[in-house]
Amino acid sequence: MFRLRVFRRLRPAALSVLPACGLLLFLACAPHAARALELSDDQLRIYYDALVDTGVGANSIPPVFQPTFDTVSDAALVLEPNDDVFVLERGKTVRIYPRSVLVWHCIVNDRIDGERVTITYSPLTGSVMGFPGRVGLHDTVFGNTGKLLYADLVLFDYATNSLWAQIPALAIDGALKGTRLTPFALTWTTWGKARRAYPDARVLSRHTGTGVRRPYGKDPYGSYRDPQGYYNNDRITYPLPHRDDRLPPKTPVLALDLEAAPLAVVKEAVRRAGTLEIDAGVTPLVAVWDADLDAVRVFDRRVQGKPLSFTLYEGKLYDRETNSEWTGRGVCTYGMLRDERLAPVDAFDVMWFAWAAFHPDTMLFK
Repeated sequence: MFRLRVFRRLRPAALSVLPACGLLLFLACAPHAARALELSDDQLRIYYDALVDTGVGANSIPPVFQPTFDTVSDAALVLEPNDDVFVLERGKTVRIYPRSVLVWHCIVNDRIDGERVTITYSPLTGSVMGFPGRVGLHDTVFGNTGKLLYADLVLFDYATNSLWAQIPALAIDGALKGTRLTPFALTWTTWGKARRAYPDARVLSRHTGTGVRRPYGKDPYGSYRDPQGYYNNDRITYPLPHRDDRLPPKTPVLALDLEAAPLAVVKEAVRRAGTLEIDAGVTPLVAVWDADLDAVRVFDRRVQGKPLSFTLYEGKLYDRETNSEWTGRGVCTYGMLRDERLAPVDAFDVMWFAWAAFHPDTMLFK
C-alpha cells in the first residue's frame, strides 16, 4: 500500500511534529531486472497496428554510432546557459548530452566503462531514456525505424531487428516481441547548471560522425520557452488511443514505471512542495527538488534499514528523524547521518499525453 505525502517548507525544530498527510495509492515497486510484460499477442498486435509510418525511412534521422566528446570548457564555446541538456551519471563517469544535438539524431549509441549504452530522446513526447546495449544474449546498437507509436520514438536493434517502443521499453515485434529492456534515467537540466555541477564531465560533441550536418543551434520543433510553440500548445500531431484530461497534454511529468500501477508526478508540484514521499511497501520513496540542477530526483529513502521523512526549510533538506541535512543528490552533509547516501530510483521525463497513452491506469500527483 502506498501513502503519498508532501512536506512543505517547515522549520527544522518542527520536524518531530509534522503531520502525515497524503493520498493512499495501491502500487508496488518494479524490480530492476529486465522482465517479460506478460502481454497477450492481441495486446501486442494493438501496438503494432497503431504504428505510424511517417514517411521517414529507417535511420533517415541518423543515430550517432561513434560519439565524440568535448571538455566542459570547449563545449561552453557553443552552448548557452539556458540550453537544455541530459546528464548521465554512472559510477564516476558523467556524460552530458545537449538536447540541441539529440533533437536532430534521437539516438546516441555510446560506451561507458566498456559497456554499450544507448541514449534516446523523442522530441514529440519529450521523453528521455537510456537503455543497456544488450538484447537477449546479444550486445547491440540501436537504430531509428522512422515510425512512431503514440507520437513516440520506435527503435530497432541491430542484433535481432526487433522493434522497440521507447516509453514502455517494449519489443512490439520481432524475435524478442513481448519482452522489455531495463531503462535507466538521465537528469534533464540546463547547461549552465550542469557545467557548474559537473566541471569534469564530458559533453557530446556536435561532430557526430554521422556524415550529415545539422543546424544544431536551432530546434526544428521550436523552443521549450516559446509559449505558443509545439512544446507548450495542446496540439497532438499523431493518433492516440485516448487522451487523459487530468493535465494539459504536454505537461512535463516524472514517470515511475511501477509494476502494479505506474505513477506520474508533475515536476512543478515537487518544486513547489520541496519533497514528495511515497510509501511503497518495502520500498519507501521520496521525490526531491534538486535546486542545484533545477531537477527532480527520486530516491529509496531508507537509511540503515529504516525509512526517513524529509522536509525543506530555507532551501535545505532535512530528515525529521535526526534533523540531519541532505543535498538534492541524496547525500547527507551534516548531522548524525553524515556521509550516508540515499539510493537513486529511476524516474523518467516525459510529456503527460504520451505517458497516459501507454499507461491509461497511471496514478497522478499534481
